[in-house]
Amino acid sequence: MAMAKPRESPWERRTVNVNFGLRTLLLLVATLLFLVAVFSDTNQGDWLSWGLAVFAFSFVIGDLGWDRRYGSSTTRP
Repeated sequence: MAMAKPRESPWERRTVNVNFGLRTLLLLVATLLFLVAVFSDTNQGDWLSWGLAVFAFSFVIGDLGWDRRYGSSTTRP
């Protein structure tokens, strides 16, 4: 039976670096707008239009190079 090194933590307790870019956040907003449009009885076209605009803008942001990653950027040895 092999013993684990004292410096290593079990897989369940290791931290995961999550990086959200501007494109990811805009896509999440677009998804929420589409969901509101699906369940909305009034102004469904407005919600859908805003969702499409945010969706398109997320790709424009990426193509312009403004998509930066936010979150922890620590590296482990």
